[in-house]
Amino acid sequence: MSFSAAAADERVLDVAFTDDALSVSLRDGRIITVPIVWYPRLLNATPEQRQNWKIAGGGYGLHWPDLDEDLSTEGLLRGAPAPKAPEKSISTQGSVSQVISAREQSSENRYGYGVGAWEGAKAEAVKEISAQARRESTITYTDLTKRIHSIAFSPSDYAFHYLLYEISVEEDGAGRGLLSALVVRKEDGMPGDGFFDLAQKLGRDITDRVRCWTEEIRLVFSKWH
Repeated sequence: MSFSAAAADERVLDVAFTDDALSVSLRDGRIITVPIVWYPRLLNATPEQRQNWKIAGGGYGLHWPDLDEDLSTEGLLRGAPAPKAPEKSISTQGSVSQVISAREQSSENRYGYGVGAWEGAKAEAVKEISAQARRESTITYTDLTKRIHSIAFSPSDYAFHYLLYEISVEEDGAGRGLLSALVVRKEDGMPGDGFFDLAQKLGRDITDRVRCWTEEIRLVFSKWH
């Protein structure tokens, strides 16, 4: 006796939301659940706007007319976050080189780097991550290291992750939340374990990591508008 597998049917059947996630039920019985922070328009929408969705693309897509948001089941199955918004020119007070020159190089080192270079790298990192916050987007660890020029980090460098640790501690102390919540892994669009370790140290409940991250993203976005 032989059995034939049921054919996959990736057309949309239904949509549901929680505070932290979007779930899309497919006609073949599968349910795709993804963090809602991947889609800033949905994250910041009202419950009524989220519920006003329509099936599009012959059944393989979703459209939110109130939000001008479109998703496909193919993208959801790949775990693809929303595309980043186009970059805008963001003015800052003083250049990174001025930040470095304002701090004299000293004999003190931070993880093998002079204080001037370390503070310059922090200023560059804050500039890049805060730019993403204003666009309500994220940046990968790899992309962020490419935009830091004061120190040549690799994404896996311990010093680089300690730099993010320092930035988040300082930003949280200023009431702006953990800025490193916006720095994510390329493979799954979420921050690494170090972020959650720090979040727990600073009093966040990390029992539900996605919820913790979602709440932190919302806080950071609100502070950089």
